[in-house]
Amino acid sequence: LTLFVVALLAGTLTYVIAYINFPNKDWNKINEYKRIPNIRMAPPDARIDIIKGNLRDFKFSRKIKILVIGDSQTYGNEAPPESVFSHILSKRCVNYDVLNASIVDGRFDDQTRLLHQADPQNFDLIITNINPAHFSQATARAPRHLPGNATLSIHTILSIPNKTFFLKIYLGMDIWDENLKTPKDYKIGVASDYYSHLDFNRKKADFRAMTTEIKKRARHSLIFISPNLADRYSREKFAAEWNVAAFRQVAYAQCKAMAPESHCVDLSNAIAPSGFFDIVHLNDSGHAALADLLQREIEQALPKAVCN
Repeated sequence: LTLFVVALLAGTLTYVIAYINFPNKDWNKINEYKRIPNIRMAPPDARIDIIKGNLRDFKFSRKIKILVIGDSQTYGNEAPPESVFSHILSKRCVNYDVLNASIVDGRFDDQTRLLHQADPQNFDLIITNINPAHFSQATARAPRHLPGNATLSIHTILSIPNKTFFLKIYLGMDIWDENLKTPKDYKIGVASDYYSHLDFNRKKADFRAMTTEIKKRARHSLIFISPNLADRYSREKFAAEWNVAAFRQVAYAQCKAMAPESHCVDLSNAIAPSGFFDIVHLNDSGHAALADLLQREIEQALPKAVCN
């Protein structure tokens, strides 16, 4: 019993120290990396505070203010911040301030909750993507990654699943994905249900809510259908249940109809296979290609935003 009490007190002290240090743990890197931390590493009830703090602390100092929201592709999954298309655009175009606030595995409803933390009409342009995989039968019921209301609380520290997280934060977890190395090789494996039975209606209401929120917080918006390598699997038996080509036509039409004020573009087949390390995630060359594509589209969506 004595050992248990000592261990409990020591553990509690560790987490209290972590709690004290957590709010100030390297958050100033937002202006260096221009991408929020990977909040999927954080406990759910801390994620909104992390987002709110980073949106507040990012210093927009250039003429054109751009916010990127989206999922693991736009976040740059498995890529360090400086390799991602948004960082490339910020470095290349001295008149662009591009903040990447994407969420790994994020959905439209996550993006809506994220936008609730942004000041109305704060951005010149918001960029986001439509990932066909999020409309499949398999992923339609995926859990939200941002709760409706959240705060960094003592409950976060004391809840069993989050103890390891706080200990790692205290010891210096790679929350900024600084040490990642982008895979170069194309991976053949893919889940057979990744693009199965795609149906835009599954997320239509969430898409409408997100675009409504975008209009409140940006003067212009750019929505692109995610580049992917679905066509490369067309001869696989499981691809009989895939309807990616038909879906992207529907998605593009729905984007034009439901968000007529947005600049909608289909980039499904716009990046060569060498730019991917799996069916949808981009390597360094893929992000460089996406930066080129989006620069052109930004200049169409915002005629006065020519990169210089």
